[in-house]
Amino acid sequence: LDVTDPATFGPSNVLWEFTDADDPDMGNLVAEPKIVKLMTSAPNATTPTYQWFVMVTSGYNNYKVDGSQSADGRQALFLLSLGRQPGQAWALGTNYYKIYANDSGFTSTTQATGMGMPGLAMSTKGNAVAAYAGDLQGNLWKFDLTGGASAWTGSAPASILFVAADAATNRQPITVVPLVTPHPVGGYQLVFGTGKLLEPNDALSSAAAQQTMYGVWDAADGKTVRRGTTGSGSSTVNGLTTRTIAAATTSTTAALTGTVFFYGTSIASPPTNYRGWYADFSGTSERVAVDPTLFGGLAAINSSIPLGNPCVASGNFNQYRINPITGISLATTVVTTGSGNSNVVGSGYVGSPVGLSQGDATWSGRDATGRYGVTDTVTTISTGASGVTIVKTQVRKLAGRMSWREITAFQ
Repeated sequence: LDVTDPATFGPSNVLWEFTDADDPDMGNLVAEPKIVKLMTSAPNATTPTYQWFVMVTSGYNNYKVDGSQSADGRQALFLLSLGRQPGQAWALGTNYYKIYANDSGFTSTTQATGMGMPGLAMSTKGNAVAAYAGDLQGNLWKFDLTGGASAWTGSAPASILFVAADAATNRQPITVVPLVTPHPVGGYQLVFGTGKLLEPNDALSSAAAQQTMYGVWDAADGKTVRRGTTGSGSSTVNGLTTRTIAAATTSTTAALTGTVFFYGTSIASPPTNYRGWYADFSGTSERVAVDPTLFGGLAAINSSIPLGNPCVASGNFNQYRINPITGISLATTVVTTGSGNSNVVGSGYVGSPVGLSQGDATWSGRDATGRYGVTDTVTTISTGASGVTIVKTQVRKLAGRMSWREITAFQ
């Protein structure tokens, strides 16, 4: 839509739309599209070229018979060029691109397929280099966007980074946008929770199942990770370490606790390195159905807890404020809740948290290397049927000189 002049807005201001009539693999979207800058030239181009695109997945129900349905219900990532001129027809490989998420292990003819919106890994030049999206079968897909426009076809750029499943190997749907942040040892860290609250039956007690919060490291080695160690011999892939959830109090959010661990890809028995962490919710009705937020080094996750009746808009929620790398909760204080009932609101759900910095940071003294600590207060605001909840979290980061080296005999 062209909204440059709202006073004259009319039908001529509708620049374009993209529906299943343009591509039958397009389904229903329940989240906001991404506007992204992508490198369209080859990776080794002397002068890189960039263009802007709208990025969406195929969403849900693309297989539903409506006259323009998908032939096989396969999921895909769509890249729609913002350079398309009004009135120009959509042409695959010219003004839009489609990368299939081809799960060869999924053969069910009764289970629904569907994919949520992606989270993005960004380069220092401001272009997205990878997109990560979850599906209803618990797959966390990675779409490699570094190959240029000529590579955005078929299913080669898509791979399964992680498979979410409980201890009994039951798959856990991923419907929220994963948080993506650079990892200290390279690659990216993905933080998300599992669960589904898209249709009325999802709120029934009979639909309750074990759901989990995850922090998964993409080490960029092409491996598919699960919660436990998988494979054997040289194909062994290490898994995740456990975090435990402690209940909320009247003044603090629910907390994740656990021991220190090391990230790495090497294999040992017992394990010494892990590819991330996971925390199972204590109740089978709890799930993550609203998008988490990453702000100032803090991962803010709000959960939803249906009460078993889809005809009543009521439920509970918990709030989690986590270090995305360690999976450990940070020090929090709940300032206000609309219901006056700590972190669990009994008369409605809560939406995605919004983060902001508040007040001045505090600085510690420098150590021998010139490094010092900075502590920020990150405030997250969540709104719901019962009002507003404000949570203040202390986030500590390192600043100043990280290390130093003496150069001897310098000329």
